[in-house]
Amino acid sequence: MTYGTGRGGFHLAAQISTWEKYVRVELYIVGEKAEDRLDLLEQKKDEIEQEMEYPLEWGDQSANGRDRRISFYLRDVDLENESDWPRQHEWLTKHLNDMHRAFAQQVRDL
Repeated sequence: MTYGTGRGGFHLAAQISTWEKYVRVELYIVGEKAEDRLDLLEQKKDEIEQEMEYPLEWGDQSANGRDRRISFYLRDVDLENESDWPRQHEWLTKHLNDMHRAFAQQVRDL
């Protein structure tokens, strides 16, 4: 699922992978300027991660190799375990809100 940030070329996303067993939140940066935009955001990495209170993974490449992402993972998750879904959903909600709080104004200012 994707969510707007208030600026084209950027969106927040919630992703799951049953194959790789993770839940991920990300700021996804789209287009030919994705790498340059990532570099500008990464200049504020310390400030952003301090606000979020946890480290992010910067610069993951998308499958097409052009787009970029800044992400945070909940790993080793059994997505078929329905009794764990409330924890997974709470994790997604918290971290998507954190990403929005940390990045919405940053991407508008680029």
